[in-house]
Amino acid sequence: MTLGIAIANWHHVVQGSDRRLVRGGKGWDDRTNKCVLLACADGVMAITYSGLGYISDLQTDEWIAGVLDANAATKYEMPFAIRVLEEASTEAFRRTPAIDRGAAHAVVLSGWRRVDSGWMPWIAWVANHQIFDPVPDVKDTFHHQVCTPEKGVTEERLGIIIAIGQDRSIPRATWSSMTRRVAGERSATPLTQLLLHAFKEAASRNKAVGKSLMVAILPRPGTGPISTTYQGPERASVTYHPRLLASGFAAGHVRLEGGPITVTAGGHEFILGGPEVPPSGRFRARRPRPRRR
Repeated sequence: MTLGIAIANWHHVVQGSDRRLVRGGKGWDDRTNKCVLLACADGVMAITYSGLGYISDLQTDEWIAGVLDANAATKYEMPFAIRVLEEASTEAFRRTPAIDRGAAHAVVLSGWRRVDSGWMPWIAWVANHQIFDPVPDVKDTFHHQVCTPEKGVTEERLGIIIAIGQDRSIPRATWSSMTRRVAGERSATPLTQLLLHAFKEAASRNKAVGKSLMVAILPRPGTGPISTTYQGPERASVTYHPRLLASGFAAGHVRLEGGPITVTAGGHEFILGGPEVPPSGRFRARRPRPRRR
């Protein structure tokens, strides 16, 4: 189990996932992809997970993409994709070896859904436990929950943050900073920087969280392209774009050589493997002042 975070306001949805795969409590692979992009009938979303790195002998991102593709999720609305993952996860875990069956596993879906009033930020999760519990009580079946803006909430006050996996490794001060800043930010860069800072703080405290990560940035549809960027020391050695499922398009891993890849599919433009977002100096820890004697 590693770390995934999704944050949303009226302007952007930003999702981050580290690239570390853990075996035996130690980092085993820091180049793992944990992101799937899905453009469906009523919106677009980024999907990430924490928990088992392999399901049914497939890497989990490949398994997620395969399940959605086999059920033609691009043709249906977002709730259909959730039900597919809910049912398929329950069935897959029943066939999982006993040693892994009790693992806490969660999938987060975050993005934009078209409703009568326009585009609405939308975050859902499918899990075999309550993701907010400090000690997961793992169940035999998977269930989902959806987080959407409350009716009447103003643009300045909307800020949603959902984390799965090792979220207890994020310091309380970092949580407070994200909570205060998410609602008021109109640009994707400061939101991404908040996310990067949270991952950096978590990785410094917990070896199960990787220092390399991938960020998916989904602006309100019609205001800019959806983009993904890789952050961290592994970027120079090997980077893959996430799996993308959209009408008439289904992509697995593609090596990024010679710059980012631009794809138009499912009514959306995707820039896969965009430039890194620089960290913000605003979140650097302050040096304690020496005490006067």
